[in-house]
Amino acid sequence: MTRSEDWWWIAEQLFLKCVEVGHRYRADGGRREAIIRYCYGLMLLEQLDRPKEAYELLQEARELSRGHVWNAEKELGRPMESLYVETCCLLSSTLLSLSQEIRSEFPEQAIRYCNLAVRRAVEAGHPELELAALLELGSCQADANDYVTAVETLTQYLERSGTCEDMTNVCYAHLELAFCYRALGDTDLTLQHLENFKDVAELNSLRNELGAAERYLGEYYLTMELPDEALNHLLSSFSIFHQMGTLDEMELTRVLAAIAMGQTFMPVLADHILMCGYEYSEFAQKKILRWKMAHTPFWQLSEDSSFEDEEKSAELET
Repeated sequence: MTRSEDWWWIAEQLFLKCVEVGHRYRADGGRREAIIRYCYGLMLLEQLDRPKEAYELLQEARELSRGHVWNAEKELGRPMESLYVETCCLLSSTLLSLSQEIRSEFPEQAIRYCNLAVRRAVEAGHPELELAALLELGSCQADANDYVTAVETLTQYLERSGTCEDMTNVCYAHLELAFCYRALGDTDLTLQHLENFKDVAELNSLRNELGAAERYLGEYYLTMELPDEALNHLLSSFSIFHQMGTLDEMELTRVLAAIAMGQTFMPVLADHILMCGYEYSEFAQKKILRWKMAHTPFWQLSEDSSFEDEEKSAELET
């Protein structure tokens, strides 16, 4: 188990034999079987990435070790808490892995996994694991369109996040809350949590998250038809991603900034076409085409020219 990947298949065969033999050995009250199942489950989860199989083994180990102070320090060669606590911790992590696998397709089942993960983390007495489970639970509830419950769960997470070491997760919680409030139609709280996302990222020097926060703010202002506000945030986001050299994020932000810039032109474009009227509609189209192809401004005439002069000039250039 502790050697390179080439040896893991041998470790698994030995574990399978150990489980078979350990199940029949009851002289120690199940201690040996509990340790075997824990160690095998640990390998399945962390090295072989098979959480479903790991869950069954770890659940058995938890039941066997309940009420005992056994540990596997001798077998694994490192300091450990009691086997029951260690198993509850691994079960919580396993349930979160299972939840993430099915969340997009089966959010209701993912919610059940998350609730169990919270319980196992509470049993283990590990606040960090409990916070991780609450965050995943809130996200799953949002995926299931249960936005009111998701808001309650994520708010609970933020209220207890003072012990959180990874502030990236706090940023993510604010973002999830913003999505929930947007779905609930609350513009003020949506903006508030997007701003909180930005503030937490800035305070903790999380450049990638800060760029994302600026982009989400810009995108939301676009949906509110406030292109000037949107453009300010999108340009800030583009600058951050440019400094970081993240090309995909740069291109996405560039597209949104172009949309914002385009929205600022829309009223001028409409006024230009309406001002021309039917008689000059063809001329207006030519002006817009010249703006598109050669970046010639279409929204103003020279001081000493009329529409007729401009039209003649356009025809000569054509």
